[in-house]
Amino acid sequence: MKQFSLFIFTNLLLLSLISSSYCQKLELVTQSGHSGIVWTCSFSPDGKILASGSIDGTVKLWDVKSGKELRTLYGHTEGILSLCFSPDGNMLAGGSSDGTVNLLSVIDGSVISTIKKTDTVVECLSFSSDGKNLAMGGDKKGFIDIIDIETGKEIFTMTGHSRAVSSIKFFRKGKILASGSKDGTIKLWDLNNGGKEISSFKAYSAVNSISLSADGKYLAGGCDDSKVNIWDISTGQEIYSLTGHSDMVISVSFSPDGKILASADYDKRIILWDRLSGKEIFKVEGFPSSIESVSFSPDGMILAIACDDNKVRLWDISTIDPLGDISSQIKYLEGKANGISSVTFSPDGKILACIISRYIFHPDYKAYDKKGKEKKSIILWDLETGKSLQPFEKMEEIFTDLSEKEYESIDTIVFSHDGKILAGRIEKILAESSSFSVKLWDIKTGKLIKTIEDKENQFSAIAFSRDDRKIATGCGEYRDRIMLYDVTEDKTSLFLKDLSNTVTSLSFSDTILACGVMRDMLSTNNITVNLLDIKTGKEINNFETVGEGNTFTVFSPDGKLLAAGSKDSELSMTESKIKPIENKVILIEADRGKEILQIEALPPMSFSPDGKILACSDKNNRVKLLDISTGKEILTLKGHSKKINSISFSPSGKIIATGGDDMKIKLWDIISGKEKGTIISTGQEDWAIIGEDYRFDSTFKGMKTIHFVTGNKPVVLLQLKDCYYEPGLLAKITGFNNEPWREVIQLKDLHFFPEIKVEPVGKDKKLTVKLFDQGGGIGKIQIYLNNKEIGSYEGKDIINIDLSGYSFLPGEKNIITIVAWNIEGYLSNGGIEIPWVVKGEE
Repeated sequence: MKQFSLFIFTNLLLLSLISSSYCQKLELVTQSGHSGIVWTCSFSPDGKILASGSIDGTVKLWDVKSGKELRTLYGHTEGILSLCFSPDGNMLAGGSSDGTVNLLSVIDGSVISTIKKTDTVVECLSFSSDGKNLAMGGDKKGFIDIIDIETGKEIFTMTGHSRAVSSIKFFRKGKILASGSKDGTIKLWDLNNGGKEISSFKAYSAVNSISLSADGKYLAGGCDDSKVNIWDISTGQEIYSLTGHSDMVISVSFSPDGKILASADYDKRIILWDRLSGKEIFKVEGFPSSIESVSFSPDGMILAIACDDNKVRLWDISTIDPLGDISSQIKYLEGKANGISSVTFSPDGKILACIISRYIFHPDYKAYDKKGKEKKSIILWDLETGKSLQPFEKMEEIFTDLSEKEYESIDTIVFSHDGKILAGRIEKILAESSSFSVKLWDIKTGKLIKTIEDKENQFSAIAFSRDDRKIATGCGEYRDRIMLYDVTEDKTSLFLKDLSNTVTSLSFSDTILACGVMRDMLSTNNITVNLLDIKTGKEINNFETVGEGNTFTVFSPDGKLLAAGSKDSELSMTESKIKPIENKVILIEADRGKEILQIEALPPMSFSPDGKILACSDKNNRVKLLDISTGKEILTLKGHSKKINSISFSPSGKIIATGGDDMKIKLWDIISGKEKGTIISTGQEDWAIIGEDYRFDSTFKGMKTIHFVTGNKPVVLLQLKDCYYEPGLLAKITGFNNEPWREVIQLKDLHFFPEIKVEPVGKDKKLTVKLFDQGGGIGKIQIYLNNKEIGSYEGKDIINIDLSGYSFLPGEKNIITIVAWNIEGYLSNGGIEIPWVVKGEE
């Protein structure tokens, strides 16, 4: 083990931080992470990229060194069970539970081609060494298909297993294929002889995973009986039956040199085995979540672990301390950005309020049960200063006991018309029960003014009356009614009861309350919009919207027009075929109770302050601006990559804010339709706003968290700080700050900073840094020792420094930091840190 660790540690110091040349545009990436269990992961052949596949139906590419998300690959309709890179690393095959294999471009994320199998799942994939063929397995009958990549056609099918194939691997230059099956056997197939079976290895239970040593001499299998078996392929003899797991072994993986075998079981345990002796090297028990797969990086330094808590963990096994805690060796590949479910301007236009949400995991939850796994809070943006204010209440989970899980969730916010109060709908869950309340906060102080609670009614929607004296709440869950609460006094009144379904939205005019009601395809009542007289509570009129799910309503500023539309499900099943629903937003003349216009669009909707424009979303994640008088489209705002959840006009009517499932808030210029800025929120209080020409404002942590991608290389905001940091950017975008903009370099293409390689510091205390041009030239190089600058150089490709002449910490960890710039001086590597420990009498 000492020799193993020393080998890896020595190679680790030979840092190669950037390896290829780029001259490409920057793409802003929101690190959303997976929203479901991660079932599989796979390293690219060069080890720089990790692909992960999830039950959420997406494949994500990650930069291994930084842990940054590079891009998300779409194309599957169901969960991803298997992933495999082509030998050249340019293509990724993803197998799904819907029976499809998508061949995906690693360069741009596009779907190159799709292979479809019926009545099966694709549980395992393997490319041949020349990249021409792809093996796929998972069929419950035990079939294995060999596919020609160029044509997408099946070359032949191998039969011999009696149950589903769980794992397959090409080896010996693609001539032999190994397969492990739930039937308890592992078979070898001769691809040069039509896939003829040439060997069979008998396990004692179902085989979940197999791995082959790089030299093709040894075969390992992880089985349901909690054993790990290792066979000698040439003799067919079982060398070891390794015991140490307490539950079924889910995944096994040989290190590239074949000396180490990693195995993971269903009981949250990982074991590293010495293949030569069959003994345990290291065991990790009580992992934070269940494990789905493990995989070694090509250099053998990192073990990737796909987990049920929606994360991938990268375990640096080069620094294993048998007596220490491995948490310091773990890097997390997970979402950083907050979800955006609502965004709205205050009536005076000085505050932008939004609801942010973050997925959280607790081991006591079932991995597939998302209920209670989000924490939410209200964030207010002060548009006069361009900064975020302290969150009102942080909606975090409170664990009083593992058997009692208590948490609060907020999903609706609304300003009073005078802008003095913000109201939020709160759901509080304790164990299996729920309670609902409406909280009112004072905007100036952030203090809670009032809490409205009603144990009998489950609030589902809220709205202020036009005079702000009352707040209406819609109720659901078998008590479908509307209640009116006095804002200043403790008075309530039942407004209307026995509605057709749960109330999903409310909107006031001076005399009418519009009520949107959920509709489902099983309901015989198609009414989704009720117009109620405010004084009497009696129904004036009702309407039906197109589509199923939640119905949204919003009055125009003068109260004369009402926009209504339904949105949740965009697909319906008709005669076993999936057909899109024609989603429409209807315009209603409220006083006359007459529908005057239908628009092909989706909620959410928002009227401009002058009532002349209606903004809606569409099925392509765009915002449509429509002329109310003609119903014609004025502008289309394109920029969101996922569903739009919220739209809000500024009171001036010059800016529109949108929030989407892509975790971005976007600000648009109404006249030109041009995107003025994007806000991304991370954690509770960290954020960045990115404007035109890559200018940005951000908290310091946001600068280190939020990033661009060029090619397959991440660039964090901090790397652009010297040239593109624009304090108060949000205030400038929204017109509250008229100070001149700083001058920036107009980027058309990105010219990268030099690659750095650092030789290990030896007993002579000499530091050698080598720099290699990556298209951007070699500019300024700054070197720091424990945060003190010890050298500054310009354009040098080799730098030698005698560290003995500077103050360092004997026997402790010293940090050498190297900052390298491109020759134009606008892009740096952000500073890399190298630990240096001086031992003994060195």
